[in-house]
Amino acid sequence: MKAIKAFFKPTTSPKHTSGQNVAADLCDLTLDESTYHSAKQQEPSYSLFFSRLDSKRVQPFVGLKGNNTAIHLGNKFQLTSLQIDAVVNDASVTTVYTQKYRNGFTEPVEAKYEMPLAPNAAVSNFVVTYNDKVLVAQIKEKAQAQNEYSDAIASGNQAFMVEKNSSGSFTTLIGNLPPTDEVTVSLTVVSEIGTHLDRLHFCLHRFMFIQTPFDLVLKLDVQLSVPIESITFKDHSTGVDTTVDGHNGKLTYTTSEGVPKNIIVDIKPQPVAQPSYFLEKGPTDDTYALGLNFYPRLHVTPDEVDQAAEYIFLVDCSGSMSGSVIEQAKLALEILMRSLTERSKFNIWLFGSDFVSLFPESKLYNDETLDQASKYIVGIDANLGGTELLPPMKAILGNPYDPQYPRQVFILTDGEVSQRDELVDFVGKEANTTRIFTFGIGGGVDRELIVGMSRACKGYYEFIQDESDMEERVMTLMNVALEPTVSNIKVDWHGLDVLQAPKLIRPVFNLERMLIYALINKKPSKSSVTITITADGPTGKELAYPIEVHFDTAQTTSNKLHTLTALMAIRDYEEEERKGSHTKNKDKIVALGLKYHLVSNHTSFVVVAENTSGKPVEDTLKVVNVKQPEPIEQEEDVNTTFNAPTMFLSQQVQGFTSIPSVSATMCAPPSPSILRSGSPRKRTTSNNVSQILSAPVQLDMCEGEALDDCKVSYSMCKSQMYVEEERIIPTVKESNEMMELIRSQKANGSWSSVGSFKVPSVASIAKSLPADVWITLCVICKLESSFADKKAQWQAIVTKAIKWIKQQLTKASMADKYDQLHEAATKAL
Repeated sequence: MKAIKAFFKPTTSPKHTSGQNVAADLCDLTLDESTYHSAKQQEPSYSLFFSRLDSKRVQPFVGLKGNNTAIHLGNKFQLTSLQIDAVVNDASVTTVYTQKYRNGFTEPVEAKYEMPLAPNAAVSNFVVTYNDKVLVAQIKEKAQAQNEYSDAIASGNQAFMVEKNSSGSFTTLIGNLPPTDEVTVSLTVVSEIGTHLDRLHFCLHRFMFIQTPFDLVLKLDVQLSVPIESITFKDHSTGVDTTVDGHNGKLTYTTSEGVPKNIIVDIKPQPVAQPSYFLEKGPTDDTYALGLNFYPRLHVTPDEVDQAAEYIFLVDCSGSMSGSVIEQAKLALEILMRSLTERSKFNIWLFGSDFVSLFPESKLYNDETLDQASKYIVGIDANLGGTELLPPMKAILGNPYDPQYPRQVFILTDGEVSQRDELVDFVGKEANTTRIFTFGIGGGVDRELIVGMSRACKGYYEFIQDESDMEERVMTLMNVALEPTVSNIKVDWHGLDVLQAPKLIRPVFNLERMLIYALINKKPSKSSVTITITADGPTGKELAYPIEVHFDTAQTTSNKLHTLTALMAIRDYEEEERKGSHTKNKDKIVALGLKYHLVSNHTSFVVVAENTSGKPVEDTLKVVNVKQPEPIEQEEDVNTTFNAPTMFLSQQVQGFTSIPSVSATMCAPPSPSILRSGSPRKRTTSNNVSQILSAPVQLDMCEGEALDDCKVSYSMCKSQMYVEEERIIPTVKESNEMMELIRSQKANGSWSSVGSFKVPSVASIAKSLPADVWITLCVICKLESSFADKKAQWQAIVTKAIKWIKQQLTKASMADKYDQLHEAATKAL
């Protein structure tokens, strides 16, 4: 606790501190080797984009190529040279690509320029030069851009328009390029700097360029507000010249081989021990752009952690999970349930062809909800048909997010899904609200899905080949999820007129970086202002950190930070529109897009011809349409079409003590079921109802009323099915001794009864304490001594128990007696 106070305590700020990448240490929270290995599975921020290029789920290639479909001459735009000039500062990268081509066609052609854009990147300038003509991109409100484009075409002038593609790529068509001429394309991209742990990364994938030799010159100018320890060009040893001088560094790379392998430049700033800021003044006005960042070092012992969180467990219950796999998944769920604390919210979701949940929304963890979860887990079976993961994820992430309870989702699945790319894209848009842990079970699992979802939401993943290891592997990542967190982060701007981005600040987990941006519309009357970051700390107490911002020390050489902040704000507004929460964001998006030259959902580029020869433009551009990338073909799932009620006739029942009969009626859907204690019921809605239940079905086409002895009733209307089922609890095998102990634990971490375990007589040192303290101590010692090889499974459970014991000892004025009590319980066993 002292370390946390020291880290966040107010300090005297220097005139201008611009913190970049406070070094990330593993916290004092003990991590065994397997946990640390899994923790390192979180990838650098560029890795998801790279993997999507590798698999061509994002269309590769940056550059100019022929678009004449009438003749198949291949791409005769030969890239002769490429110069890349990039400026890296504390938060952003501004990269200018200057490409020279030789047009090898023998007639004027229409050409297409393409570029895949990484997340948090946008094109801010685009210029084409050929035949003494300079075509310059101008940003316009979308409707105005379309009108100007149409007017230019009708007037016989040259004009080209590009709009934002849904895939995130930049594409435009350029008409009537003269034959055999040279063409120069200059493209400017602004993006957030890539990060991983305490490093910054400048990255270019090889698939962004043609895979033939050409002359390449890369110039990287690094300008940080903290000293630079090193700049390393990974996997390249020749043609590289690097210099570092204090806060500045330069890298030059020249080659005639093009880009045969990925370009990754690793920049290591000097560690900074406090949250800090970097500031930029607008070159032409009195606006400011401000960035705040830090890597929190959380020195907290396990029993001090008392943080709120929401845990959602989503389990694949498709038919392929049947048998030992689903039984091991249920054991893992039971252990997970006992690892939570009373400051947690939780829910259990099951999915297959459809999905169900324990509660309509996550509930606080206590003895009552823990008991409900335990009974619910017993009834889980692999009886939900196919594997449709996107609908439940939309339902889960569609629930309101509570920043006081950072949301973490655990997904266990053994299959493939039909909408992998759409799913990864969807969850990636919720990276500010949700962290996802994924577990791929068996050899047939979709590995790209498992890795992609965790990367998209800054989580971790595990592949489980042997289901007998499932509990331990699941708990490995649960221990990561339980690590100290700084959450519910807010900024008190103390009267400054600001636009903050992101509006909702993501929790800062262990080994992660926090970045907050703001556009300040005018300089305050004072030369310095103290702003305050507040957050919920891992011990349950509020943390506060004041930062004194000195406006007289702002950078004035560019507006790069302004542009990046505007881009982040536009992303916020567009996300609100996507969710339908705000419908009046268009004017705000247009204003930012026009001011900072950014393409958005409501702004577009128009490329117009500047007449440098002084002669009227007589060439007429034929009408061209901006082509959208072709959608990636998905394999059709044969189980996704509901044809007739007879689809249920061949279903099998597994593990049920009785067989329900079914009445199917063409009538209005029933009202929603109500969860009832002791007899949980479910209501599902789906357009895909094949294999929804593993049970024999008798179809009685009655007049809207189920038979008296029906356990399940269906009502089908307009291809939707509403299912109301009374859960029939299957019989369960007797558990082993360790699981019996785990199942006996209360929500607060204590034990008061432990089944067949014989509690030894109370030691004299514990006689003045409540009986549960001694029982809990003995269970802890039993787990430690008899099940040491399964420590990963019970470690979080024991941590919770130790915390409860220490609370009781503090109340009894025996706070320093834990070690003695533990020794007494160990000897008594």
